[in-house]
Amino acid sequence: MKYFQLVIGLYWKAYIPFFLLNILLFFVLHYLNISPYVLLLFVNLLMFYSVAERQERFHIQRFVLSLPISRLAYVLLYYVFILLYITLVGLLMWGGYELLHIFSSDRFTLQEIGSHVFVYVLFIVMLASIFIPLFFRFKPETIEARIAFFVSQLVLFTTFILANPGGDFPVDYFAQNQEKLIGFSISCFVAFVVSFVCSRQLVEKKVVL
Repeated sequence: MKYFQLVIGLYWKAYIPFFLLNILLFFVLHYLNISPYVLLLFVNLLMFYSVAERQERFHIQRFVLSLPISRLAYVLLYYVFILLYITLVGLLMWGGYELLHIFSSDRFTLQEIGSHVFVYVLFIVMLASIFIPLFFRFKPETIEARIAFFVSQLVLFTTFILANPGGDFPVDYFAQNQEKLIGFSISCFVAFVVSFVCSRQLVEKKVVL
């Protein structure tokens, strides 16, 4: 438990600004009747990159790995922390949808409340699955990390566009089709597990100087 508290203490400060920005943009853009999801995903992309930079700048990973904690435990605690962060974002957005439904029931149905937030949370899980191993593998300031970051963004959002040629962000694409939603949920779960395994192997092999 004390090591989990340590992981939270080391990383939470870096996540707070993006956490607040997620919630603020969600309310403001919905108030303006603008879909917030594409912009919010970019915010989360920047969050993962910014946290990786902070981790490198303040030698956080080196510090944690110098403690009497196994590398497996460190990676596991970090992934648990990410899940807690994503869950908290989802719960607050769900609460936000509830408020929007109360004040504007003609625009937001109860079905949208659960399905839209759930799909958005799945997208963040997929982003985390992609980028966490990348930043365990590469230092964020290196050309390799920047290329990997750019290519991943390009592939991700090109896939979104091709999957939904109408131009809307594909929350509805998954939310309105139960089979696609189940398939996407399973894909995200598998990707997160594979991501954890890859990160564990990368950290196990990492040499701390």
